[in-house]
Amino acid sequence: MKIKLFFVILLFVTNLEAQTNREIDSLLTIVRNSKSDSTKVSVLNIMALNYISSDINKAKSFQKRSEELALSKKIKYGYNESIFVKGGIYVLTGLSDSAYVYYKKAY
Repeated sequence: MKIKLFFVILLFVTNLEAQTNREIDSLLTIVRNSKSDSTKVSVLNIMALNYISSDINKAKSFQKRSEELALSKKIKYGYNESIFVKGGIYVLTGLSDSAYVYYKKAY
């Protein structure tokens, strides 16, 4: 019985990971092909949030790209989103004082 349960859980986790990988691939395609900079900024923020608990370095990379693009194109809402995501990254890395600063800056 325990072995069956293990395989059911393993199948579920594998399926969930495959679905997440497809979603990430789709989001990357949107970033590459979108003509709208605000769409790119939003999608990069979503990607950062997708990675925030599993790969903090990828989350930082996507967040930074989003922040830089939002700043260069003067996309205020997208910039605030990226700063909020940056605060979340700082929370997960144990730097709550820095997180507070970015959360406050985002709003």
